[in-house]
Amino acid sequence: MKPFQAPGPDGYHAAFYQRFWKVTGRSLADLAISFFQNSTLPEEVTESTLVLIPKVDSPECVTQLRPIYLNNVCLKSITKAMTCRLKPLMRKLISPHQSSFIPGRQTTDNIIVVQEVLHSLRKRKGKKGGLVFKIDLEKGGLAY
Repeated sequence: MKPFQAPGPDGYHAAFYQRFWKVTGRSLADLAISFFQNSTLPEEVTESTLVLIPKVDSPECVTQLRPIYLNNVCLKSITKAMTCRLKPLMRKLISPHQSSFIPGRQTTDNIIVVQEVLHSLRKRKGKKGGLVFKIDLEKGGLAY
């Protein structure tokens, strides 16, 4: 974990935990072990703060803001441990048609799939047609 990335809502960076590992390490390890045994975390560990960072000098709409969440280092550490545990299983858990979350697969691969679907629909013979929906998820949210 990078030492001076955004701090959590408690104001502590990872550098604090790294520098004082002899003091903080046992507590963090106990918290992680408890989570993996009981699947629960104290509420204060899971609290996050949403911060909106402007992409431009004077933002006028929500799309000109970049949201980041400030999570506690404890939560980030446990999440990283979960990710490392799940990584070997991801290819079995995620469909071969899913392009995210798998190293080596890219969202741009979907362009090729869409081109193949459209090509096969155009070349179809017979009375049964086909239907393709294009959904713009970015504009589907609330307007401010």
